[in-house]
Amino acid sequence: VYVWNLNQSGNIYKFLGHRVNFYFIKDAITDVQFSPLGNQIASVSKVKQLKFDNNSEGNSFTIKAHNAPIRSVDYSHDGQLILTGSDDKTVKVHKFKTKKNFTLTGHKNWIKKAKFSPDNRLICSGGEDKTVILWDTETQKILNQFSDHLSTINDCGFSSDGTCMASCSSDKKIKIYDLRCKRLIQNYDAHG
Repeated sequence: VYVWNLNQSGNIYKFLGHRVNFYFIKDAITDVQFSPLGNQIASVSKVKQLKFDNNSEGNSFTIKAHNAPIRSVDYSHDGQLILTGSDDKTVKVHKFKTKKNFTLTGHKNWIKKAKFSPDNRLICSGGEDKTVILWDTETQKILNQFSDHLSTINDCGFSSDGTCMASCSSDKKIKIYDLRCKRLIQNYDAHG
């Protein structure tokens, strides 16, 4: 993982740790995310690893987070939790202070993206099963499932005020949901 300074030429940091096999790309890094304070980077890979790199100190540590390739990583907005989504059909929430995690199950196929809401109370996840699932982080239960797409969910996320959720899919559509009434409110044919 490289961190670049866009105001100067060259990279600021170079982090090593994920194994890379350029012939098969089986060990490829699949997602990367800065912590809210910008002092740490989390990256995930197809070799089931969640890796943390500390920007200021240059040290890192790695944990085996899933039983299949990991596709998505996201920090909670307070930086206390990290979220991963995997081909093992699970979303995991990792707690830094207690070093414990909990697993959310409900998807029927690979997960491509998982994100925290701005207040960290909700999680959305989507993937190969064409479904976006809305989770409650406190109860660890499914609040709603949205199956309006006709193909793989590639990304999902929340509006800045947390009242809406958007998803995009290989069906070339963007869907926007109002989370207060838990229904689809807009449908865009974005890339025809």
